[in-house]
Amino acid sequence: MKKELEKFKEIFEGLDCAYGITKKSAQFTEKGKNKTESFTIHKPPITQLWNDHLIGKDPALAIIPINKDNKCKWGCIDIDIYPFDHKKFIQKLNNKKIVALSAPAKGMTLLNYCKIDKDFIDFATEKSSLKRKLFTPGTLIPVTSDSQIIKSKVDYALLLAWNFSKEIINNNIKFLKKGGKFIIPIPKVKIIDIKNYKS
Repeated sequence: MKKELEKFKEIFEGLDCAYGITKKSAQFTEKGKNKTESFTIHKPPITQLWNDHLIGKDPALAIIPINKDNKCKWGCIDIDIYPFDHKKFIQKLNNKKIVALSAPAKGMTLLNYCKIDKDFIDFATEKSSLKRKLFTPGTLIPVTSDSQIIKSKVDYALLLAWNFSKEIINNNIKFLKKGGKFIIPIPKVKIIDIKNYKS
């Protein structure tokens, strides 16, 4: 097992100063999956975590694929299918200024799959300066900084890193207080405003 473990670590080598974990709860979603909560730990992933992950022990380990040199040697795509027409939902928000908050790979998959492009989304925001002043792949939405959601008088912010929605909303509470609304697209569409916000 030790040899296999070392090979696995070599294949899925990534950032060596932080990792993610996902903890399952005893509660279930409408689709029968365990509800989960994910965290980022700012420490190196130790061998025991890799080992526990391989034998299926909770919490699940998530290696960040981009290393400290900003290089990536592997990637994974996990696709879930949800019976919801996101494009139709966006169309209902006619005459509203809508932006995409954050630009992770999973969010880009959602935008491309649902054909949500610059005709629906004014701009995308990103904390990472590496992605700013560029365009989202396939949908060609310009990427700018998070501060633009306040400066540009945005009505709705579509959360593309929905697994970190609580953290992102807490970091952008000023947007809610100014009357903005967040759209959480997955697993079930929710609109969060100042009235239904829970910290």
